[in-house]
Amino acid sequence: MNRTISSIKDLVRLSRHKNPAVRRWACARAAVVYGRDGTEIIEPLLNDDDEGCRLEALHYLQDFPDSKYVAQLAELYKKQTGCLAGMIADYLARHNDLEWISLFAERRLHPDFTRIELLHSLSALGQTRAPAAGKMLETVLAEIDEDADFFVFRALLGSLLHQDNGVKSVLGFYAENFQTHAEPVLHALLCLCGFPYPMEDLESELEKRKSVFVIRAVNYLKAGDESHTAETFERFFGKKQYSSAIRWLSDEADNRFANFTDNHGSDGKPGYSTAAKCIKVLNAFKDYVEWGPAKSHKFLAVAALIFYCRLIEHNRLTGLNIESAASGLLLEVLFEDRYDDAIDDRIIACLASRSPLSAISGMALEQIKKRPDSFGTARALKLLGKIKDVGAIPAIARLLDSECTDRVYDECFFSLRLMGIHFVEFVIAGFSGFSDTQKIRFLQILQDIPLEETVDLFLHRWQDFWNCDKSAFVEALECIAAKSFIAPLRRELMPGEIREERAYYLLCKMHEEDDVILDEIEERLQQQEEELKYLETAFSCGKLPAFFDKSLKLELKCRNCEKVYTYEVEEVYLDGDNPLINDKIVCKNCRAINQYDLTTMVTLLV
Repeated sequence: MNRTISSIKDLVRLSRHKNPAVRRWACARAAVVYGRDGTEIIEPLLNDDDEGCRLEALHYLQDFPDSKYVAQLAELYKKQTGCLAGMIADYLARHNDLEWISLFAERRLHPDFTRIELLHSLSALGQTRAPAAGKMLETVLAEIDEDADFFVFRALLGSLLHQDNGVKSVLGFYAENFQTHAEPVLHALLCLCGFPYPMEDLESELEKRKSVFVIRAVNYLKAGDESHTAETFERFFGKKQYSSAIRWLSDEADNRFANFTDNHGSDGKPGYSTAAKCIKVLNAFKDYVEWGPAKSHKFLAVAALIFYCRLIEHNRLTGLNIESAASGLLLEVLFEDRYDDAIDDRIIACLASRSPLSAISGMALEQIKKRPDSFGTARALKLLGKIKDVGAIPAIARLLDSECTDRVYDECFFSLRLMGIHFVEFVIAGFSGFSDTQKIRFLQILQDIPLEETVDLFLHRWQDFWNCDKSAFVEALECIAAKSFIAPLRRELMPGEIREERAYYLLCKMHEEDDVILDEIEERLQQQEEELKYLETAFSCGKLPAFFDKSLKLELKCRNCEKVYTYEVEEVYLDGDNPLINDKIVCKNCRAINQYDLTTMVTLLV
């Protein structure tokens, strides 16, 4: 059959529905399923009366930008606040419309200015190198103290480092605050060269005498015939001559990579060349050690080594003639366990255009088998998705039942979505042999493959998916939104199970089905929306502790009737890796007392 159940015409029609929940859904699904081919849905929703519809339209537009909306959004910015205003500012900055900066400077001083708007606006300021943006970012940096909001501070650093004098400003701040803010500053600097590790990893390693990042960098240098560089650095580092190490690495970079003077990236924009950024930062480090506190030099020496290795890596990749290189060499380069580079997408595109693809696929599958959790494997998965190798589906699916990085999981999801009907047929054929963990992760993929076969799979395996992870399954039902889901979902409804009620309400409104309980559900949904707005306001004001006073909601499966429901619990403890619940749990269906098992998703979360 292989028929999509929601055409773009259907979604455009639903984007004019009288119910705002349906309009929001139509916009979100058009973005996921049709991408740039569905952007006709955007324009009317930007002026929708419902803020949620405007947000969905703007999310869509950020993924698939079009300059024709700039004037419309510039006017809309003047009337908006909060998250929407910050997102509009980001879009305007990307299209070099900077009048909003002066308005932002006024609004940020207003008592009602929200944290969420500040976060988005700081990101927007980082999209332009206009002097006004740099000046505003430096103003905000001057206000940072020991109790700075971590997320605001991180967004500020990331944006400031894209300004012409940003590195100097950040290092000036580092000199004064390295004892309290070293980790976020170092992490922001390293992210300029594509550093893929979270700040938590960097924070735990920096305190060690010799971090794993130094060990990896030294080993990388030695493996690449750079033993002299590695040994010189180790000598300086071992003697705690951190300033000498920094000066030496900076001088070596200048001497060896003088050809990296073009300050343009692969997109042609100024300031986006990884190599140019590395050299610029190393020069700034060399200047810093002449005036910055000596105690602050060690962390910068670690960062300097990482930047230097990135330069060597970039130099080697830049010298690769992709078009004339043999496929074997390109695959070898692509699967290296290194940071990502702009050249990787060009290599993938080149390989995907060659034949036979079976040999390329075979080497990618071998990479996945040998190094399932490496950076190279993430790129191998991306390649398999690009060439849509149906034969790779089983190997990719097995990764979803193993311990991998989030990056690898994301590439698994991306590749399997591109397999479309072939992935759905794979799930149907082997369903009984998959683990619950795989089934849960499959749902995140299936929800974006709106085919009749997906509908049939959900109906046939309803209880299996429901028992694995009710919330994920209901979300998938809502994304596919087939009319045939309404009757079985109605049978599952239980007062207080708001997730199912919301999906049922949406499907009924979308397919013009009436039910006496819809008004009652709508009241509960409005109440939940008010609670979410309250929490959003608390978050915007930085009042995070307000979240933790709430009881915890867990999905539990009754051993007696095998129904899964959500229960609010007050007393939860961890016994090793196992959560223990002291609350009395009475099944909402059969009234059995304390006869329950944790669902697979709860187990995964803890």
